[in-house]
Formats: sequence, structure tokens, C-alpha cells
Amino acid sequence: MESNSSLQHGIVFGVAALTAVGFYYLSKKQMIGGTKPAVVENTRVAAKPATSDAAGSRKHVVFHITGFGRYAGIENNPTSILMKKLPTHLRDHPLRYSAEVASFTVLETSGVGSLFGLADRLQKNKAMNWKENDVKVVWLHFGLNSSIESFALERVAWNEADFTHPDERGWNPRAQIIIPDYQTTAHCLGTTLPVENLRDRLQAKKFSVETSDNPGRFVCNWLYFHSLHFATMNSSSDVSLFVHVPPFSEVSKEKQLDFARELIDELTDIVQGMEF
Repeated sequence: MESNSSLQHGIVFGVAALTAVGFYYLSKKQMIGGTKPAVVENTRVAAKPATSDAAGSRKHVVFHITGFGRYAGIENNPTSILMKKLPTHLRDHPLRYSAEVASFTVLETSGVGSLFGLADRLQKNKAMNWKENDVKVVWLHFGLNSSIESFALERVAWNEADFTHPDERGWNPRAQIIIPDYQTTAHCLGTTLPVENLRDRLQAKKFSVETSDNPGRFVCNWLYFHSLHFATMNSSSDVSLFVHVPPFSEVSKEKQLDFARELIDELTDIVQGMEF
């Protein structure tokens, strides 16, 4: 068993061996059989705009975008469909600002599976050898909230895993701390992105979108808390945002694809203007 101090540092960027504190708990609570959970789908498609910015000094922005696979009996998770359709949608409708979408990944809807998937992306991003002063990386996560009718930009994630039902690997933590460094389940991490500004921009484009401080306590929150933790560890170049989407019965697939494109564009403009 590793020391508590090493476990509390979580997964660091570029580390090949996973030592995330989440796995410390999962190893106690969930039988994983020594097998690395696979990412459900990992589609690496670069989407670049047809035109570039006039201001050559603006930073190059790289996106890694994730959704989730099936969960709780929902076989066709809308966010997995978005991950499959977005590459073509962005090629057909080029981005206005200079950005690169380096990956679209469908993660398993489980604590251990989502964390392995995220770590895989982190390692591959590190392997790209970006120059820190030249590139800003955005970790953009999508998840389904079946009870909402509009998009929700999540401002924070909470240090609590409290699953109301088991994840896709049968893990069902209740009121459990995610990362002990933060000591209590009442601790939250917040995105450094100006979420209200982003909301206003998207509302101006006639999208129904709100901000939220409650991403739930299921795998969405679990993933977001780790993602924000990683972004904090690499704060000079990385930002993270989680977006909850409604079912397609509330907002059509086509509208959600348009929303995702505009979200990427507005985030690019915002991040290029941020001081890091």
C-alpha cells in the first residue's frame, strides 16, 4: 500500500502509472479484478477552423472533450452521441476562432472507468509536448441530466461521492470524500472560467442555458472534481468545465450539436483573452 501522502496527490499530468486517490477508495470498495477498465470510445479527430484570428499573439487553444456511455439503463446516452457526431459537425460548420479539438472521448459511466479514461487523455496531452506559454488546454466535459430542460454550466464540483444508484461497475459509495487533501465533503473546487460571461454569450445566441452549483454527486461530479483538481495542479495552462445537457426529447440532437459548437467558439474567445 502506498503512503497517504503519495495517494493524496492524485493523478499528475504525464504520469504513466495511475496513483489517483480515487483508486485507493475504489480498491477498498470495488472489485476491479486487476484489469484496467477500457475507455468505451476514444475518437481522436482534430477540428480546425477554416479561418484564423487577426491577432497573431492570441494563444492557441486546444480542447479535449468528453461524454459518457450508457448508465442506469440508458443505452444511448445523448453525450456519447454528441461525441460521435461532433467531429463531422465541426468539419461541416467550421469554428470562427482559431482552436483545435484534439480528442472526443466517450467515458465509461463509472468512477474507476471515467478516471482511467481521463488519465489516458491527460497522458496523451502531455505527450504532445505543448509549450506552456503558447497553448491553453480546455477540458470540456458533457453529461446528461434527465431532469433538466436547458443546458447547465457547472461552476463547481464537490468533494463527495454519494451515488444514488450503482455505477456501471457496481460501485455505490455514500457520502464518501473523493480526495482527502480537501478533508471534507463540504469542500468544492470551482472552475477558473468566467461562467456567467459564458452564459450571457450563449443566451445572446438564443440558447436556453443557466449556471449551476449542483452537479449532483454521481459520476459527473466525481469526474469534474478530479478534472478541476488536475487543472489546479497545472494551473498555468489548463482549465476545466462541465456542462449538463438535457435529453434529446427536450432539446434536439441538432440543437445540441449547434450549442456545443457555439460553446467551443465562445470558450476559445474567452480563454484567448484570459491571463494565466
